Amino acid sequence: MAEQIKDLDNLKPIDHAVSAKPHTAVYKMHRYFARRPWSVFRALVEHYSNPGSIILDPFCGGGVTVVEGLRLRRKVIAVDINPLATFVTRMEVLEAEPDDIQEDFERLGARCRNEIEALYKTRCEHCQRQVTAEWFEWSNVYGCPFCDSVNVISDCEKRQPGQYKCVKCEKWFKPLDAKQHSPILLNVFVKCPSCKTREVRPVTDCDVKLAQSLASVFKAKRRNLGALIPTEQIPDGNMPRENALSRRGIRYFADFFTKRNLLSNAILRKALRAANSPFLWLAFSASLKHTNKLVQRVKGFAGGQPEWSRHAFWPPEVFGEINVWRAFSKSVAAVKRGKAESYAEIGSYAVEASRFDDLCRNATFYVLTQSAHKLPLPDNSVDVVITDPPYGDNVQYIEMSNFWLAWLQDHLGVPVIEGCKEEAIETRRRGFPGAKSHRHYRNMLLKVFEECYRVLKPGRWMVMTFHNKKFRVWNALHLAAHDAGFRLPEHDGVIYQPPIKLYESISHTKYSGAMVGDFVLSFEKVEEPPTLREIERAEIGRHVERLAAEAVLHHRGASLSTIYMKLIPWLLNNNLLNKITEKELAPYLQANFEEREGVWYLKDEPDRALRQDLERYSKQHYKASYDKLDFVPIQARIEYLIRRLLYGRGYATQDDVLNQIYTNLINSNMAEVREIQRVLESLADLVPLAEAVAGRVAKSKRGRKVWKLKEDIERERLWREMGADVEYRLASSEESDHDLAIARLVEIAGLRKLKAHIGRTEQTKYTEFRRMSSPLPKRIQGLPKAARRIIEQIDVLWHNGGRGVVAAFEVERTSTITSGIDRFRNLLAVVRESEMQLYIVVPKARGDEVRRKIGSPANRKAGLHRRIGYVYLQDLQIRSRDPSVVKFEKITHYVGDK
Repeated sequence: MAEQIKDLDNLKPIDHAVSAKPHTAVYKMHRYFARRPWSVFRALVEHYSNPGSIILDPFCGGGVTVVEGLRLRRKVIAVDINPLATFVTRMEVLEAEPDDIQEDFERLGARCRNEIEALYKTRCEHCQRQVTAEWFEWSNVYGCPFCDSVNVISDCEKRQPGQYKCVKCEKWFKPLDAKQHSPILLNVFVKCPSCKTREVRPVTDCDVKLAQSLASVFKAKRRNLGALIPTEQIPDGNMPRENALSRRGIRYFADFFTKRNLLSNAILRKALRAANSPFLWLAFSASLKHTNKLVQRVKGFAGGQPEWSRHAFWPPEVFGEINVWRAFSKSVAAVKRGKAESYAEIGSYAVEASRFDDLCRNATFYVLTQSAHKLPLPDNSVDVVITDPPYGDNVQYIEMSNFWLAWLQDHLGVPVIEGCKEEAIETRRRGFPGAKSHRHYRNMLLKVFEECYRVLKPGRWMVMTFHNKKFRVWNALHLAAHDAGFRLPEHDGVIYQPPIKLYESISHTKYSGAMVGDFVLSFEKVEEPPTLREIERAEIGRHVERLAAEAVLHHRGASLSTIYMKLIPWLLNNNLLNKITEKELAPYLQANFEEREGVWYLKDEPDRALRQDLERYSKQHYKASYDKLDFVPIQARIEYLIRRLLYGRGYATQDDVLNQIYTNLINSNMAEVREIQRVLESLADLVPLAEAVAGRVAKSKRGRKVWKLKEDIERERLWREMGADVEYRLASSEESDHDLAIARLVEIAGLRKLKAHIGRTEQTKYTEFRRMSSPLPKRIQGLPKAARRIIEQIDVLWHNGGRGVVAAFEVERTSTITSGIDRFRNLLAVVRESEMQLYIVVPKARGDEVRRKIGSPANRKAGLHRRIGYVYLQDLQIRSRDPSVVKFEKITHYVGDK
């Protein structure tokens, strides 16, 4: 289906969050720091651009904007000062066939595989055959600073922060204060191809001897491989200081590797030079993350395999040594999967430009390795800016990337970078030449956003995802965009965006005042900034109070993060954001609010002006005085969304619930984790998945628990007791009265030797409904094609296969009766001569309403009062064991000419 072309000159900002989905294969080829969800960026690309539009990402990072832009047939300009980022981005979209990559891999393997794997030989303890180890595990060893006894750190009791108890004197010591000895080998992971043994076992004497012999092997081979081992010293910077690298004896990038892995990577690098395959270089780069001494086994993480789990140079005391060839092989497989995905979805559409003018012809993407504060692009040449800017001091991108650049410099032609002056970050440490202040971060953002303003077409949007709980970082980003000439819409410029992996269970999550996930910020390029009036400092405080009160009323207690969402757009658009600091917020709130455990509440007697503001706001939004509200607005909205979800599905995972809520509650109406959990636990209980679904459950999911409404759990218990001999019954507790009525109508059809079709919409609710439903034949007597789309949506149809539809039912327990009548009216418009019977099913309490609606003057004039009958839901006896107790002809009613 062709995408609808939008008027980009009159586009409103996106108004909803998007369900964040896990990374697909193309993004798993090579890890990158804090890569954003592809589904979110795909939605932004779709909303803010048309096919053929030119998108700019000034901080392209892991390339999500580029990949999704090309998938949707846009043209994308990707800019990043980090050469690792642009290398990964380019490899993600350049055309390549997986078979070609495999052939290159096999040729490379013939050159170096045996030489590398010989360094990881061990023995299977079960069949006694020689095998290649997957990985080894080492432990650091220290001399106790108190008694000088030798401590193998894996044998020591640990307490935070990084303290260990001496096995002899039992005093606590820090490794940084102790004398370091040579590490010792602990364990090995073996997968035997002969006897299929798969185990982690203690190392043997043979394993230890092989490791000890590597010192002489390394010395001998280094003569030929010396140029292939990085010799660069780690530049002084935030990361070395923060992680105390020099005190740990780590001064060179080579120090991050064991001698075995250093040698293996050098052998592989030599073979890569001869292979000259950019995608094998990508695989090599990706594998470096796994073959260094920063990896460790963490219970419950990465399947128990050694993994580098932090964006930091923090060496674990017990570390892994992963087989370089195995790690490289897995990376090659990941690259092949990623390129298969990219080849299928982008293929030959990816044509790289060497300059901007190429994008006006056949080129579709343009990658620039430079700062985005000065771009070789014409004025007003870009349709939209979509990006994910650096988050203050969250990630030290260049410093981290140097780890990879030390190995890739001969391929990329880029040396290790020292103190990059134009990188838009701040550093947490000071006192070294490349240190960057908060002022530097804000100034660089301003320069980049000014350049974005220059190249962006008038009236278009600069959209970004952003998250940081530090008020000053929010200030820096918003003020930089504002000062560059952009406007943030006050009511719909900020959307809360949930993260990729939502928590399976958050019952014991401690409330921290910060939200998980990102915000989507939409800034509009305006030709003239809005006229601003001077606001006295006292009036700033009054507005802060008013907006905070609205947030507190909505949540009946709001965190500072929630209050931010109300405050920041208003402060920004009134040129006040730079006149208030995080420290000043609390004094503004203390007069009329009180803080308890990180949550702000309204005092019993706020001052008169604030009471008047709240009264106006409450009556406008909630139709009641603020002090007489008998419900919490946010909780009422959460309850509605949870009930809607569970009525439709019958059960849901924690992720399902959070996605349902976060994608429906946006801006300052968003919900916090504590609020969701409180309402969820009042409405539903956790039950095993096997109890929630009909049929078998996969073994891997048997221990999983899901949420079900408490009323449904009780109804299921009663249904089991009362309806055990009913032929068609819902095995799970998915039936509300509406759904029980549908199930009973199917049962009655069976007793009348008729088939029953359940509407498509209803079938999406339950697996059981799909099983119970009889498919409609492709051709049905007396039913033209025009009627099929209408009739497939009706709740229940009784039919005789291809011979025709006998009856149609719309169950309207609480929904409007008019919608069912309208659907029947549309049906009769295309099947005028049909003899099918049409019925509305309603509770008896709605009897007067259904008679009034069916017998309205308009319906009488159309003759619908004779064609459409009604059935009382209670007469279907939906809780009876035996459907035969229902005498259908006796329970049908018509308005007729009465």
